[in-house]
Amino acid sequence: PSTGLAATITKAPLSITASSDTKTYDGTTASSGAPTSSGLISGDSLSGLSQSFNTKDVLTANSLSVNSGYVLDDGNGGFNYSVTLQNASGSITPKTLSITGTTAAGRTYDGTANASFNLGTLNGLVGTETLSLSATGFFDSKNAGLRTATATYLLGDDSATGGLAANYSLAPSTGLPATITKAPLSITASSDTKTYDGNTAPSG
Repeated sequence: PSTGLAATITKAPLSITASSDTKTYDGTTASSGAPTSSGLISGDSLSGLSQSFNTKDVLTANSLSVNSGYVLDDGNGGFNYSVTLQNASGSITPKTLSITGTTAAGRTYDGTANASFNLGTLNGLVGTETLSLSATGFFDSKNAGLRTATATYLLGDDSATGGLAANYSLAPSTGLPATITKAPLSITASSDTKTYDGNTAPSG
């Protein structure tokens, strides 16, 4: 036989592709999806596959990447393969918060249905994250009496943890009772002098 004949065994292509995933904002880049692979030769193994979102924040467009740290066992330290990592599309949706204790503030009739509010406690923020909170809204009528108001909330970025407000949503609070009291109205007669004419009609 002929021995010592030189030739090159080239690396086999191996593709590892992240899986599409969607989750609600949780303050991390973790993904529950698992990457898939193609091109692995029978007898070799690939373990420890995982993936992550490219950002923890809610974005119109996000993507998922295969994490490093996977183990390719081919008896050659993984050097039998030329590995290509493929990203996948992903999305993180805002987390819905709740609020307790908001009340509508009573006021005096002013000809508008504008309402103001005593804000309650915001619940459901991730970890130590904080947001600023304000509200605008309207009563169901501009007229005096016991009314109900709807508060529409605006979430803002806290100065210490900017950029977080877009990761959350908060539904309006409806049916908040408060009283619009009657406005005081004073009607004052004007001084007048006239010559006697047999009736009480003023001259002015």
